[in-house]
Amino acid sequence: MSKVRYKLPEHDKGGVIEDDVWIGSNAIILHGVTIKRGSVIGAGSVVTKSTEPYSISVGNPARILRYRFSKEQILMHEEILYPADERLTSEQIDTFIT
Repeated sequence: MSKVRYKLPEHDKGGVIEDDVWIGSNAIILHGVTIKRGSVIGAGSVVTKSTEPYSISVGNPARILRYRFSKEQILMHEEILYPADERLTSEQIDTFIT
């Protein structure tokens, strides 16, 4: 016989949804996942792991379909929306856009 265990609030990992994110209807985002800035999650998608900034993720499990903007457009977007100390750098963008 197994021991009964109860799920307590402290067992949950918090999820994070950053700025400028769009989430389609009926999307499911699991605990511990971070939806990074500028991301889009397709309707009905099941997000099992954290997204990359400015990505479009769809499906079950959600996968990156493409990115919303080119590297140059992301840099312009960052300059408009964020103070200098919070912007993504060109090097950071290179790590997720191939």
